[in-house]
Amino acid sequence: MKPEKTEQGRLIETFCCAPFQANLIAEDFMETRSMGTGRGDVLAKHMIQSFLPDEITPDEAMEIGRKLVKSFLHDDYQYVLATHIDKDHIHNHIIFCNTNMETFRSFEYQENRGGHEKERLQEISDALCREYGLNVIENPKQGKGKSHYEWDMARQNRSWKAKLKDKIDAAIMNCTGFDDFLYQLKQQDVNVVYRPENVISLKYRLEGMKRFCRSRTLGWYYEEKQIRKRIDNYQLLRTGRTTSTQKTRLYDTSAEKFQQAKGLSRWAEIQNIKEASKILNYLTEKGIATQEELEQRSILTYGQRVQLVGDLNKLQRQIETVTDTIKLVKKYKKYKPFYDAYQSATFRKKYEKEHKQELQQFSDAKSALLERFPDRKIPSLERLSQEREKLIEQRNVQNGVFRQVVAELKELDYARTTIEEYLHSQQQVQENQQKKDDELY
Repeated sequence: MKPEKTEQGRLIETFCCAPFQANLIAEDFMETRSMGTGRGDVLAKHMIQSFLPDEITPDEAMEIGRKLVKSFLHDDYQYVLATHIDKDHIHNHIIFCNTNMETFRSFEYQENRGGHEKERLQEISDALCREYGLNVIENPKQGKGKSHYEWDMARQNRSWKAKLKDKIDAAIMNCTGFDDFLYQLKQQDVNVVYRPENVISLKYRLEGMKRFCRSRTLGWYYEEKQIRKRIDNYQLLRTGRTTSTQKTRLYDTSAEKFQQAKGLSRWAEIQNIKEASKILNYLTEKGIATQEELEQRSILTYGQRVQLVGDLNKLQRQIETVTDTIKLVKKYKKYKPFYDAYQSATFRKKYEKEHKQELQQFSDAKSALLERFPDRKIPSLERLSQEREKLIEQRNVQNGVFRQVVAELKELDYARTTIEEYLHSQQQVQENQQKKDDELY
């Protein structure tokens, strides 16, 4: 649990075990395991939850990780949760004790005898990502389930497969539908053969390639089914809607139980009217009068969310850069007396041999600082600390705005879903009534 990866430990949480220190956490895990049968040799399990670059803030990732571990482990297992920000993509590490704190049985015996916990973990994680409007990999039971980041890294390999994947990804992100996707690939000089009646429905060929490449050769992520899902996801993102379908508080009065009981149906209709009225009042307060205005407001709010994520991650990288510079300046100051002593030493070779490590540390710090400040105008520690505090204050303010925007986006999405569902239910009731009237004549 390196401090620089977790913003000096701010992005670390533990449950029923010692905070921050790995050796003490391991001791707590071993103590819990010792209360069991002693037959198991697995001390802990490790999970990683990754997100797309510039899609999420560290605090939001921490919040999602917290909800994930709560839903998955039910407070029955000790764990440590750490959100890492040292890579281009933010990701959560969750390490939990393999022994249940209540029964002292192993996780495999207590939870995973059917071998389905991996799927349950994926379902919980996907549901949370949809709740927060994040991208979700529709992962079939093929391959090792690489993260988006791993795919992005693989794309940097300039093989023909990587080049073809780049063109396919670009077409997916910019197209308006599957037919437009095929058209955009042709515009990028990719020869595409699409025959939906065949087992292998999609084949590609880059300019200069002698043979066609089956979509399956590129991996399941590039097969027709997955491509269609990815296109749908990008379409949803462009319209400002989250990829989740929110559950409303409306009753489906077209259901058989309501149709058979007029009193129950009337009660449900009244409840639906009340809920619809609440939504209309909310929209009125927001100055939204039509569904088109609601769509536009959702798109605008989603755009704010995307912008804020970018701004917050930029601030985070600036904080990390200043923090690293502070460390380098402190390191330089710490080891400079050794360099000064070396310069004034009568027997330099002897001094260098005796203080080789200290001199190397000074040289490393000096080189790193000159790389950052080639003009040799290195800021003072006081100035650097003030700059870092100012950036942290800006980040905290932006985080508050970000939480407000996310909350508003959820409210708008719920309002949209409720209105659509209410109008649909009213249409169903009218259609059912029309059928009954037709049967009478």
